[in-house]
Amino acid sequence: MNTNVFKSLLCSWCISIASVAGAALVPTINITKLVDNADVIVMGTVVRITDMGPTSVATFNNPVAGRMMSGEMLVDQVLGGPTTLSSVQFQFSVPSVAIGYRGVRSSSYRILFLKRNGEHYEFVSPYYPSVVAIAGSRIQSERPLDKVLEVIASVLRSPDASEAQKREAIDTLWGVNNALATSGLRSMLQQGARTVQLHAIQLHAAAALLAVGDISALPIAEEELLRPDASLPPEALPNLRGGLSRGIMADEAIPALARLLRQGDTETKRAAALALRRTHSPAALRPLADALNDADVEVTHNALMGFAETTGQPEWGPSMPTFLADRERYLAHWKDWMRNR
Repeated sequence: MNTNVFKSLLCSWCISIASVAGAALVPTINITKLVDNADVIVMGTVVRITDMGPTSVATFNNPVAGRMMSGEMLVDQVLGGPTTLSSVQFQFSVPSVAIGYRGVRSSSYRILFLKRNGEHYEFVSPYYPSVVAIAGSRIQSERPLDKVLEVIASVLRSPDASEAQKREAIDTLWGVNNALATSGLRSMLQQGARTVQLHAIQLHAAAALLAVGDISALPIAEEELLRPDASLPPEALPNLRGGLSRGIMADEAIPALARLLRQGDTETKRAAALALRRTHSPAALRPLADALNDADVEVTHNALMGFAETTGQPEWGPSMPTFLADRERYLAHWKDWMRNR
C-alpha cells in the first residue's frame, strides 16, 4: 500500500489513542468500515504464515523497517466477495517497532478483511486485520455486515469459546448499534457467572450494551456499581460508568439512575448525573435537584446543566469555569426554580 493511500484510509477512521510513547495514532475499530472497504471477507483457519524478508513499512508519520509476511487461509465461509473461494492468500507487513499493527497467527480461526492490491490481497486495516470467530457458526443473514456480526455474536453464545475470545467479541461489538450485536451481548447476561473471570466478562458486555443505550443491562450495572465486587479487574467499574454516561438517555432508566445518584460513590454519581442530564426529560429534574446539594462540583455542574438544557434556559447553564466563578448564584437560581414550580 503506498503512503498516500495509507494516510487517506487512516484519516477516514476515528483516531482515538496514541500508542508507544506517541509514536503512532491508533484508530478505534469500526466494523462497518472494515466491511465496506473489503473486497473479500472470509472466515476460516490460517494455515500458513511465511516470512518473505525485510521491507519498508508505511506509517502515518515516517516509514519504518519491518518484515514482509505472506499467509494463507483455508476458507470455511465467504461472508463477502467471491463465494467460490476455498482458500485465499494474502500479504502483510510487520513493523520492527510497536505502532499498533496486528498480524494473524498460524492455526488461528478468524474472519479476515482483505482488499485487492495489484496481484495480491492485503489487510483492509493493519490495525484490525481480523476479528474473532468460532468454527461451525451458522449464518442466516444476507448482508455482509450482518453476517460478520452474527458470527461474532455466536462467539458469545458458544460454550466452546474461551474467555479471551468472548472478551475480544465484546470489544469488537462495542458501540455497534445493531440488533444482531445487542442480541449477542444480551446473551452474555443470561449465562451463569461461574467464575470471577466470567462475571467480569458479563460486566464488560453490560457496559457495551449501556454504551448503545440498551437499558436491559441496567439491573446488573446498578447492582455492581452499588455493591462492587473487590475481586473484579480495575477496568470493570469505569467501563460500566462510561457506558452509562455516554449511552443511556431513555426515560425508563431514570429510576435506576436516580438510585445511583443517591447511593453511588463519587465516580458513579458523576456518571449518573451526566446520564440524567442527557435524558432531557422533566422526570429527571427531581433527582437532579437533589444533586444540586452534592459535595462534588462535577455532579452539581451536570445537575444544573440538566436543568438548563431540559427547561430551555441556556443562560443559566454555564461552562465549568463560569460556574466555579459564581457557583452559589447558579445553584440558588435552580433551587428557587424548583421550589416555585
